[in-house]
Amino acid sequence: MPLELLESHLKVQGRLRRILTALFPQSHFLPINPEDIWRLGTVRIFAILILIGKGRYIKTIAQWPMLTDQHLPFLSEPLHFPKLADGDTSIWSAFYEKQFQFCPHVFAGGATDTSLEDGTILPIVEKEFICRGGSAEIYKIKLHTKYDHLLSQDKTNQVCISR
Repeated sequence: MPLELLESHLKVQGRLRRILTALFPQSHFLPINPEDIWRLGTVRIFAILILIGKGRYIKTIAQWPMLTDQHLPFLSEPLHFPKLADGDTSIWSAFYEKQFQFCPHVFAGGATDTSLEDGTILPIVEKEFICRGGSAEIYKIKLHTKYDHLLSQDKTNQVCISR
């Protein structure tokens, strides 16, 4: 999911404030302000926490500068990542699995022999079959412009992805 789409969804008619109010219904005041989620750069992290049913942990995560969107995806459990009261690590496992939905791979020129984590999302918006032979299938693909840094937009971009 492109960050701009997520941000515009959360900004509609105070939606982020309403979500926080629903997460902390017993609070007389919100333990974290919606503005802080924008300012601290934790919008994607908050969305992932909501997705795994642990949205209340945004309050804990927002305290740590290394737990921000710019550090995503987390490939190993970060120091200070919240744990459930009984030490259960299921919050980290669920977070790790779902974070890739919000962290599509950025294709950049000059990157060769790149290895990606198993859950990495490829930002392909169109795919046209070209041919099959040996152990490969060839497709012509179009990448989402936000994640396509291969060439300037006035040139034709070509990427070969094998499976």
